[in-house]
Amino acid sequence: MTLLLSVCLTPGFGGGGALFLLLVGPALALFFLRTGQRPAPDTAAMLFAAAVGLYFGYFILVGVWTTGQSPFQGKALFENLPLLVAAVFGLCLPRQTGLTAPRIGQWAMWATLITTLIAAVIYGLANGPLAHLEVWGYTYRMAMLSRNPLIFGICLVLLAFAAFIGLESRPKWHKALVGVVLVMTLYTLIIVTKTRGPVLTFGLLGLLLLILMRPSWKLIGFAVLGGALAIGVAIVLFPSIIASGQAFLGYLYSSLTNLTGGPVDPMTSNGQRKLMYEAALEAWRAAPWFGYGYENRFLAIVPFLDQDMPWSFNHAHQTVLNHLVAGGIGGLGVLVVLLCAPAAAVWAIRYPRPGAALLAMIIILGTVGSGMTTGIFGHFIHATSFGGLCLLLLALLRATSAAQ
Repeated sequence: MTLLLSVCLTPGFGGGGALFLLLVGPALALFFLRTGQRPAPDTAAMLFAAAVGLYFGYFILVGVWTTGQSPFQGKALFENLPLLVAAVFGLCLPRQTGLTAPRIGQWAMWATLITTLIAAVIYGLANGPLAHLEVWGYTYRMAMLSRNPLIFGICLVLLAFAAFIGLESRPKWHKALVGVVLVMTLYTLIIVTKTRGPVLTFGLLGLLLLILMRPSWKLIGFAVLGGALAIGVAIVLFPSIIASGQAFLGYLYSSLTNLTGGPVDPMTSNGQRKLMYEAALEAWRAAPWFGYGYENRFLAIVPFLDQDMPWSFNHAHQTVLNHLVAGGIGGLGVLVVLLCAPAAAVWAIRYPRPGAALLAMIIILGTVGSGMTTGIFGHFIHATSFGGLCLLLLALLRATSAAQ
């Protein structure tokens, strides 16, 4: 229960990360006391722990080697602390957890629906009847309490698609409601957060589900109709939403223009990303094997940037490039190992039902897609989302493998 709650709180409120760190351990200890079970590490948990240990170990060694400084002087690597906590808790899981795929999906469904509804109402009020109250601070891009609309959008997408876990064993009306949740999530990404990376991830995961689940056209139509009705009501109540949608389309068009060879405006986030990507590649070519260290992900590319620009970032806003600059080819290798850890965990258990495999694919593809326009690891909330979902996967595998 604590694990599900912490993962579900992470997108909208950020505090799910603190809840994850502070309460999951005591909740496991209480579980052991009540049931008399003991920690029983299995192959899946060991593989995930090994991947996380390799990730931390490699970048600690590279940091010491490349800079000659203690790895504890900076905080960037240790923003990934939730990954380490998830690995330790994964090894401490009991032989039988009682967690089921339908339960995960149901919690994710309600959490996403509630979060998107709250975001839509607050955004509509802030841009409509209560626009004169400047304290709202949500008049353009909203991030709930996650501080960053991009972080909010990424975590929301992962949670929204996790609502499909165990859907075949849940009530029929859940299938229609999950479709409405997807429409509401896309609405939130376009209108409320105006984030391009999460929209890309949404399309990637949506294509995956269409291929795997093959829903009926009747169900798709009902979901789209329900979502369209909800959006229509929102437009009637808050007409400013139309302008927000048009602004996002212009935002998306300028992104495609900048990234496909069009004129670059260095004062926009699109133009700055393109310049940072080019500078990151130049920095990597100068130190291709072991990079510059995790703390120097951005400092290493500064010499290759326009020095007259007011750069205020701490990474290159692209996960692969971040790891190439931080750790070279080896850094990219440990990133691939970490991303493949969920699939390796499922393979190790050889659980034939689709719930665990689908969750693993959502974690992997969602993280890869999101990382195309930002740095996934090196942020506390991102690490909580990835680590928490991986721990849910390990708990689900433990429950099913014990049943067999």
